[in-house]
Amino acid sequence: LTGDPSTVAESVRVAPSNGYAEFSMSRNGTLFYGRHGGAENWRFGWRDRAGKQLEKIGQPFRGDYRFTLSPDRRRIAYTAFSNAGTPDIWVLDLGRGLSTRVTFGNRLTPAWSADGKYLYYRTAGGIHRKLADGSGDEELLLGGIRTGFLMGGSPDGKYLLYGDGDVIKLPLSGERRPEPYLQTPYWEGGATVS
Repeated sequence: LTGDPSTVAESVRVAPSNGYAEFSMSRNGTLFYGRHGGAENWRFGWRDRAGKQLEKIGQPFRGDYRFTLSPDRRRIAYTAFSNAGTPDIWVLDLGRGLSTRVTFGNRLTPAWSADGKYLYYRTAGGIHRKLADGSGDEELLLGGIRTGFLMGGSPDGKYLLYGDGDVIKLPLSGERRPEPYLQTPYWEGGATVS
């Protein structure tokens, strides 16, 4: 981190409630971000480090800042809203530019499994998972909890981080008993596993 800061992208969506910005950096240094525009209309795209737009991907959609790149960096899971305002999880194939709806009815905050096979997400009833291609039924992993966000799984696939003020570790096998990972009198969020 040297030199003076410079702007590489403008109109990047930022959530006013927590300052979360919708962007991610690829391993080769290309910036991927969701652009804020109009009445919450979004479209994904790639930019280089100088801010030059390289490509627009997929079609515009009405959504929010919750998106995540798959472990292989070939797909993106995001939250989009129906005309009735119901949020659901969609997956955009970055190579083809086509999106597939994965969930139906109030599903939020997607997070990928380490192998990219599953998507984890939250509902009013708890934390669920479903095959990322949209096939099969969803599976309830942990019910009867209040969670504001999912932060993603560990690279070894053994646990998922979630929380709503504290960071909690959920084992993905065995009895699935949540364990506090970071609990303080302060609000913690946005954790990720290296």
